[in-house]
Amino acid sequence: MLYSLREKAVKLKKYLTMSNITQEDFEAYVDVQESGVTNMFNVSVVSDYSGLRKDQIIEIMSNYSELQDKYGN
Repeated sequence: MLYSLREKAVKLKKYLTMSNITQEDFEAYVDVQESGVTNMFNVSVVSDYSGLRKDQIIEIMSNYSELQDKYGN
């Protein structure tokens, strides 16, 4: 039972963090990704091109599949 509560807490934290990423944020990230202008691990350059903060970029990278499902891209 304890494991189940911990697992739920982790999922809730992930959901709340992801909810800070808007569809516009995700699309800005994907635009840079699709442009091929930079390596997406170069967070500083991605930030310059997308207008996103570094923490937002890392959050998108960490939850890319879930955000892709959420926003239908």
